[in-house]
Amino acid sequence: MLKFLLFITLVLLYITFSEKWIRRKLNIPKQRGFFYQSKNRIQRWTEGTLIVMYAAGLMIFDFSTLFITVSISFFLAIRSFMEWKFEREEKEYILSLHAAATFPLVVASGYWINSI
Repeated sequence: MLKFLLFITLVLLYITFSEKWIRRKLNIPKQRGFFYQSKNRIQRWTEGTLIVMYAAGLMIFDFSTLFITVSISFFLAIRSFMEWKFEREEKEYILSLHAAATFPLVVASGYWINSI
């Protein structure tokens, strides 16, 4: 239990400080509000469709960790592409791409730490 709490604490610290560092280094302004705001209607429809597909996939794959990890990473990669395509000057896509790359590494390292 202690390993798990330490791991979660380290992951949260990494996410917080890496996002702040990327925002400061690349002059990306902080987003207003707590929830993510879609950039346009195409992104809203695409993300909504993906969420429905993932919900159906969870029933088929019985909450497989691999399916969930790949799904969330793919979702963040699509979000990053949409941000890059439609609002490139804001550079938010870099943060989404960072999250898409970091998430599978966090899950894999969590499994590795649990197996020690």
